[in-house]
Amino acid sequence: MDSQEIRKKPGRFRALIIGRPNAGKTTILRCIARSADGRVDPSSGRGVHDIAKELVFSSNPGFVFHDSRGIEAGATNEMQIIQAFISKGATARSLNKKLHAIWYCIPTDNARLVAAAELQFFDQIDPNGVPVILIFTKFESQEADAFGRLQETCSVDDALLQAPKQARQNFEQDHLSRFKERKYPPKEVVYLKNMDREDAQCSEIIELTTKALNNDILKWLLATVQEVNLRFRIEQMLENSSFKKSLNDYRIQKLKNTELAKRVWKWFPHLWMKGAYDDAYYDDDDVHDAVYAPPPRFMMMKKTSLVKFYSICSQHQQ
Repeated sequence: MDSQEIRKKPGRFRALIIGRPNAGKTTILRCIARSADGRVDPSSGRGVHDIAKELVFSSNPGFVFHDSRGIEAGATNEMQIIQAFISKGATARSLNKKLHAIWYCIPTDNARLVAAAELQFFDQIDPNGVPVILIFTKFESQEADAFGRLQETCSVDDALLQAPKQARQNFEQDHLSRFKERKYPPKEVVYLKNMDREDAQCSEIIELTTKALNNDILKWLLATVQEVNLRFRIEQMLENSSFKKSLNDYRIQKLKNTELAKRVWKWFPHLWMKGAYDDAYYDDDDVHDAVYAPPPRFMMMKKTSLVKFYSICSQHQQ
């Protein structure tokens, strides 16, 4: 199946999240799925610690998650289960069955910061080409420690300003290097803090996972499934080589406005397109508002709006 055929029907992005209890895994998944109440598909097996069980939030069924409790030191059986699951997912032929990313979560708010079993994962588990994103959670505790030390030599205001950068530098020097030296090091590293707040952000996970993916189809899949950062989705669309060609063809009048509109909305599969491109289905919101906020379900484009959209695209490319 070629890339054009794949893009005709939205797929599902499958991720394995690994981490010990209280690592913040559920909070991360709820944030990514934009779930306010944590409701999942009844058949997803939530609460059952079986790595093969699918966890699908009703708020965004485009994501399929799998949960692993992590690895205890010397737990050979757990290692084998995780390796078998990753190997099967990495080699699956179907895009919807394939494992696309692994998120390994480690909390940074306790004395046992890095367990031997976690280092063991990066030494012994072969991800078979699936990108592993290392996520350090509860990083506000590291910043609090850095703030306390900085207060000894500078003012409170300066300590507050310098603490985030200092905490990151200290952590990378003392701990991150231990992961980078492993046989299978993580592709990207994310630091999360204050995930218990209502305004918690997890867009960096999406952005760095996209960066770590090794082909345009998977980048497109994640960009179109995720709804936490529409601006990022637009940026990915504008960086796509095929879409760049479409924009250029439109600019030199080789591509009709209706065809460009269809190619735009392939990046927004949660929207529905209905009927012909005529004024009967046209919504008068300009396209800038439409792509940066959830647009009307049956929004259509006509040439005046498409010109506005092309103007926005040009601004992003400058």
